[in-house]
Amino acid sequence: MVKIKTMKIKEISKKIVYLNAGLPWLVPGKTDPSQYTLDDVVVALNTVINILFGAAGTVAIIFIIIGGYLYITSHGSQEQTQKAKTTIFWAIGGLVLVISAYAIVRLLMKFLLNDDSFGQIVR
Repeated sequence: MVKIKTMKIKEISKKIVYLNAGLPWLVPGKTDPSQYTLDDVVVALNTVINILFGAAGTVAIIFIIIGGYLYITSHGSQEQTQKAKTTIFWAIGGLVLVISAYAIVRLLMKFLLNDDSFGQIVR
């Protein structure tokens, strides 16, 4: 039973590693996919997740700024003010969603991989 699970993990990690072959910057210090280990796959996954959550958080903050700009330039127009408030409301909701999703992913990775370093920047 353990051997079957180990084989599946090795097969999956090989597939992930070969998908990563064109992106050596995800695993610092290694450019040859045949040198990658399961730990390197975790590092690559960590890097991708950090990039995606960082981008999502940045987009939410940009929309908060856009909503603020719309609010300032509404000049008392009810329609423009409502549009600005709606933009800010959904941007804050998106930011809360991104932060919550990041926390859930971090907890899952911590419990599944027993890895406290998940979410940290790898140098």
